[in-house]
Amino acid sequence: LALLVAVAGLLSCAKTDSAVPSPAQPKETPSACLKVKYDKQIRTKADPDGPMVTVRAKIGDFYDGRAKVSWSEYYDIDDEFHITEEGLPAYPERYEEVGDFHEGLASVELSGHWSPDKYNPNSKFKSSPNSFHITTDGKPAYKEHYDEVGDFHEGLAKALSRDGSFHITTDGKPAYKEHYDKVGDFHEGLAKAQSRDGCSFHITLDGKPAYEERYTTLGDFDKNGLALAGVGIQIQQINDTSAWMTSKERFWIGRDGKKVRSLTSLEKDTLSLDGFWLNPPPRVTFSTQRRH
Repeated sequence: LALLVAVAGLLSCAKTDSAVPSPAQPKETPSACLKVKYDKQIRTKADPDGPMVTVRAKIGDFYDGRAKVSWSEYYDIDDEFHITEEGLPAYPERYEEVGDFHEGLASVELSGHWSPDKYNPNSKFKSSPNSFHITTDGKPAYKEHYDEVGDFHEGLAKALSRDGSFHITTDGKPAYKEHYDKVGDFHEGLAKAQSRDGCSFHITLDGKPAYEERYTTLGDFDKNGLALAGVGIQIQQINDTSAWMTSKERFWIGRDGKKVRSLTSLEKDTLSLDGFWLNPPPRVTFSTQRRH
């Protein structure tokens, strides 16, 4: 039932979520040049009573003079942090998960318990919000905690609470009053947003829709002022238990939300397909016409 409702919402307008991210450029890749290594002696989840094994941490790229130290999700180690360019821990705290530094701040997550959201059985929220941002010296950048936070782009970071998704400023305050089902990072002054009915569009820095058009799938704006968009629903049956849903038609739009041009043959072949899995596949017939 939840799947049918979600698909019906998409068909009622024409949208979803897809993107071509433009991450900050790393200063260097420390894993290839740092002599410092971080190892742990643990027992694996597959064999909790077995012998101790040595696990080596993954060291990321440097952003703002800090690189994150993380572990394979297979081992379920809640002990992530950042190191300096000398390979030393940047602060004494340890977290369940840390992100890269962007614009002087990094997202972190304290260990917490996930519990189902009573308003949406398909979603999960932490029993208490425990995500926020830290400065390069490991200090909390603000007092607020959220269920999830993202990286800062153009002065704003996406955040998730029980009320929905939105963006926050560097002091941890909501940047606007609107709440959406999903939001993306800001690129060239615009960010993707998805309403509760599954319709996607871009919003401005003040949280307002940038145009009236609505789409099934949507990407970020590039420096040329173009974003990839799609309309209609196309479902490819993979097997008896899975199907792949994508937009039926894809094209480029401008900052006003209007179609600029269709994809070239090369773009159709090289741009990754946007979409998501349907498990199990729907047992209904779908219309691909857009509602106006």
